[in-house]
Amino acid sequence: ADSYLQQREMTRAQYDAIVQAYLALPDSGRDPTSIVFPGDPSEGRLTRDGMIPRNYDRSDVWEDALRDHGTKPVMGVDFYQAYAVVRMAGLVLGDDPALFRLPFGVELELAALGGNQPGVLNGLSGLYTLEQLRDKAEGLVATERGEIFGLDFSAREWVMDLPWPMGESRRYEQQIVAIWLGDHSQHMALATDFESEAIDESLRSYLRLNGVVRGVFVRPGDELRPVSGDPFGLQDRLPPDVPGVVHTMYIRRDGAGHVPGQPHVSLGEVGLRLAGGEEFIARVRIR
Repeated sequence: ADSYLQQREMTRAQYDAIVQAYLALPDSGRDPTSIVFPGDPSEGRLTRDGMIPRNYDRSDVWEDALRDHGTKPVMGVDFYQAYAVVRMAGLVLGDDPALFRLPFGVELELAALGGNQPGVLNGLSGLYTLEQLRDKAEGLVATERGEIFGLDFSAREWVMDLPWPMGESRRYEQQIVAIWLGDHSQHMALATDFESEAIDESLRSYLRLNGVVRGVFVRPGDELRPVSGDPFGLQDRLPPDVPGVVHTMYIRRDGAGHVPGQPHVSLGEVGLRLAGGEEFIARVRIR
């Protein structure tokens, strides 16, 4: 099956422009039920304040970040904000909220690792240094297959994958994995609606609460270490056993951390990119 991914992570400026364009639509054109993720706890999601990235505690801090570094990836968004903004993008750009969605982890892996194709697009190819891959705003990594941005070490990214409940592997495999393997359309539907009668209520509660992010965020001075061997520096070529886009983390969908009222300690490293929905792929094929 074909898939489409945004060339780079969504930037702060892009995120804000999409939200502003959506809020400028007349009330009759906003279609809120198609924008908000089922079960989103925020009654004010479709407002300016409701879409300020969760990790920014004040609107003026967000405005400063937009003004000073608008071309950098937007980070600090919770899952509900990420889901809403991709749906807003579809409505604003193509008059269809389902035109875009968040990617699945396997799509990021396919883009990053390239399967059997030449010119894979990430550091696991061993073609690039960590310094090159960390460059968020000043340039792109060019390959034989085009240019793509930050699939490994620029930002963690929200995906539509469902989390694996600890201690529930057998029951989870029977109820969820069977659906994944048996019916792709049902799998896609399950990613956005956890009310399937095939799933126990205890698992539904877990899925409602937790989301999945992929990738590894690396700050200046951080060390990366391969699965085996010594850490390496920014100028070293990345060996193939360094986990990048395949690295998975579970975070509450609302971005909350362990301290009441505070975001998750890693939420400030989490962004997103667009993936094409079925209608988008159909339009591209026609062209």
